[in-house]
Amino acid sequence: MINDINTLINTKPLVIDGALGTQLETKFSKLLQQDNINIQTHPLWSALVLLKNPELIQEVHYDYMCSGANIITTSTYQASKRGLLEYAPGIENDDEVNAVYDKAIELAVDARSQYLENMGKGMNTLTNKEIFICGSIGPFGAYLANGAEYTGKYGSHITEPQELKKFHYDITSQFISNPKCDIIGFETIPNYSEFQQIVHLMEELLQKTNKPFYISLNFKDPKTICDGTPITQVVDYLNERLSNNEKLRSAFIGLGCNCVPLEIATNILLNMSDLNNVHRFPLIAYPNAGLNYDLSKGEYSIKSSEKQVWEDSCREWLEKLNVRLVGACCGSGPDEILTIREVTDKFAGQR
Repeated sequence: MINDINTLINTKPLVIDGALGTQLETKFSKLLQQDNINIQTHPLWSALVLLKNPELIQEVHYDYMCSGANIITTSTYQASKRGLLEYAPGIENDDEVNAVYDKAIELAVDARSQYLENMGKGMNTLTNKEIFICGSIGPFGAYLANGAEYTGKYGSHITEPQELKKFHYDITSQFISNPKCDIIGFETIPNYSEFQQIVHLMEELLQKTNKPFYISLNFKDPKTICDGTPITQVVDYLNERLSNNEKLRSAFIGLGCNCVPLEIATNILLNMSDLNNVHRFPLIAYPNAGLNYDLSKGEYSIKSSEKQVWEDSCREWLEKLNVRLVGACCGSGPDEILTIREVTDKFAGQR
């Protein structure tokens, strides 16, 4: 699988799908209200829909493939083991937690099968080898459900850095052991210690297997991640670990940003590109599409997102900044992914 995805990345950019939670709210608003499911106010967010209305998750996955997404992320961003055991009705032990992870992967696999069966009906024609299932893993801050994924401030909730490694262990090991999970994506990581512990965890788990993974960070501004750590420190640490571990280097498919405002994404990527002069790993970008978190209010604010801005931004990322995985985050839907697909196809055709 590593060879497959690395070959594709070197050949053309891959498109990551768009938002899951906000797309569920947009497409199935009345149905969710009828079932008394409020995604934004529940600690499990879209994972609550995974537990109660899984067929809706599969439909969103399918829509994104029809818009040209190569990488389908599972509905597990806020489904940590601790979160499921505390907040999921009927989930009481490790086996039941792991069954949730397997179910999330199976929904994405089923959506892919549905898409492949319906190819030829006017939709984008991706082959089986061009669609990857990505196990989504959110930060510790997502479990806290208090906006900490936008600040990186974990305070007294974490007393030793190793606790963050333990926090991510169960879901990561389950995704690694599931052959239907093609990639692991650590998303919206806002905290430097957490980033380090994720790297340590992958060094440990990759001793027995070799599964592609990426890490996407959340940023306070174009030069610092949310907890105030300079991006130079993050990249220097990553380069050191990659240089000392061949298996880690082989499995690592990219570093990037997500859940950031579109207007600062380019400057973030410019800074990362300037620092990326050792291993030249691919960069990743999937910023928000008009829905950003307002820390002062503790709520999301809506700002219109124009197609032309997406086109211009994506074109610059692809042509100048070695971005090879590109998509969209909060507030996005199939329309944004289709726009990105059109830009990436044009770019690939010009190479």
